[in-house]
Amino acid sequence: MGRSGSAPTVPLSAGDNGFSERIINGEEWRVYTLVEPEAGLRILVGDNLKVRRNLTADVMAGLLFPALAGILALAVLLWSAVGKGLSPLRRVAGELARRDPGDTNALTVEKPSCELLPLVDAINGLFERLEELRATERHFIASAAHELQTPLAGLKAHAQVALAANDATLRNKSLRSIQLSVDRTSRLVEQLLDLAREEAGASATGNRWSSLGAVVRMVEEEMRIDLDRRAVRLELDPKAASTEVRADDASLTLALRNLIRNAVEHAPEQSRVFVNVTDRGASAAIQVLDTGPGIRPDELPQIRDRFVRGRHAKGPGSGLGLSIVELVAARFEAVLRLTNRPGSGLEASLELPSEAIRAKP
Repeated sequence: MGRSGSAPTVPLSAGDNGFSERIINGEEWRVYTLVEPEAGLRILVGDNLKVRRNLTADVMAGLLFPALAGILALAVLLWSAVGKGLSPLRRVAGELARRDPGDTNALTVEKPSCELLPLVDAINGLFERLEELRATERHFIASAAHELQTPLAGLKAHAQVALAANDATLRNKSLRSIQLSVDRTSRLVEQLLDLAREEAGASATGNRWSSLGAVVRMVEEEMRIDLDRRAVRLELDPKAASTEVRADDASLTLALRNLIRNAVEHAPEQSRVFVNVTDRGASAAIQVLDTGPGIRPDELPQIRDRFVRGRHAKGPGSGLGLSIVELVAARFEAVLRLTNRPGSGLEASLELPSEAIRAKP
């Protein structure tokens, strides 16, 4: 009844309804057959697979090459945009690479973008903190050198007097002065080493529990000569003796040693120094109490600074003890508080969270 002009002259298929594939005149065809017996019709729709493949290849080529060109152009644009956006960062990196290690001046970046500005501000803030740290170190070194120079000069002077003295009394006096200078120098070196170790984070803390009574008794034995010399008694409250503190032995010992030593040096002779524990609700305090002159109210804000000693300071101290206590106390979540007692004396306390102190199990 009808046939397409491009259809082969032979029937595309003689089969039943459905798809089939045939080779006609050397070409592969895919045919769909629909048979209508009542109407006496056979409808055959065929598709030359070679033509289909060629069309598919043409469509793919028409889509692929523009897509590849678009991707390449996009990559070039992205590379250019990223390069332009990172050029200020490269300038900052170049300036940092050329900078002298000792130069802590602020970076100067011309018209930094809003994205780069936080980085520049952070680097400049780091330089400011480094400069403050270097200034602190310079001050510390100068102060340490000055403090060391004083007893060393005294040592030299008293040694010369002792060598030149013909009088035994004068010579013995010079030798005792030498001994005091050696004690002062030894303590200063010990405190400098303690301070260096604490600033380097050498002390371990963790969640260890230490016996407060054992630590105080150990400090008492270390200071036995000083206690006997001044006839000062160290009294430990029974509650404190049965208390444990969440801190390692080394840190707790270092903090209490300095507080007790200060109390013993400033307490009157034939007096007592007390170590107590006080519950303050959400916190608890380890108190070291003496009956000395205390600290003048105008000196309290600066007395914790390094190499600072109050007007009532006695003994061979160097003004580092409270700085060491404050530094090491922070390692076990304690805060150093200094308060003049009513009447006379000083209360030096280490205040901790209540859960950091417990009775011995």
